[in-house]
Amino acid sequence: MMLPIGGLFWTVAYLLFFFKGMKDKSYGMPLVPMAFNFTWELIHSFIYPSSHSISLYFNISWFLIDLGIVYTYFKYSYNSFNNFYSIKKVHWLGLSIFTFFIAFMLNFYGELFFSGLQNEITKELLYAEVMVGFIVFLLIPTCMIVRLFQQKDSMGQSFTIALCLTISIIFYTLEISFNPFHHQWGNPFMMLLMASCVIFQLYYTILIYNKLIQEGLNPWKII
Repeated sequence: MMLPIGGLFWTVAYLLFFFKGMKDKSYGMPLVPMAFNFTWELIHSFIYPSSHSISLYFNISWFLIDLGIVYTYFKYSYNSFNNFYSIKKVHWLGLSIFTFFIAFMLNFYGELFFSGLQNEITKELLYAEVMVGFIVFLLIPTCMIVRLFQQKDSMGQSFTIALCLTISIIFYTLEISFNPFHHQWGNPFMMLLMASCVIFQLYYTILIYNKLIQEGLNPWKII
């Protein structure tokens, strides 16, 4: 039951990322986590599709929504990069495309590598798709925190997006921690990874809430 709830809140967060980006004429998700999320969803939707039907449906829906998020990045992010880094547009474009390429290759070969370890060692090593997914998720709050401090405003971001991501990661963590089917995944590395995701996401959620209050905005406004 926890898996579909986590997936539902993740889907809502993705939709809000897109609508908030279009509304603010900005982008919400930073380049690195966006590239890794997009390519992870591409790989686990069409190249190495998830063996669980509900996970596959979520992966495909996330990929389709992520197309919109990627659009907002390439449509609106250059001015932000230029203001902060004084970067030429051609360099920004090249850096962005190269980041997507590297993210795809790391996701692709990471899946092969961790799947191989899983088969060679024991069942205690968690399913590669899930572990790589949590590693990718960890990039989101850490990069969002950095972007919030750099940008100094809430453009492209919202408390409701952060809250949906928080609820989603908490439900996925509970699923792995307490569902007997996933108990073999409860190794120290995975537990540390999940705890890190929750802590960083909670910290970002508090930061964006306080930032919106400072700007005189209602944090509970949907977008």
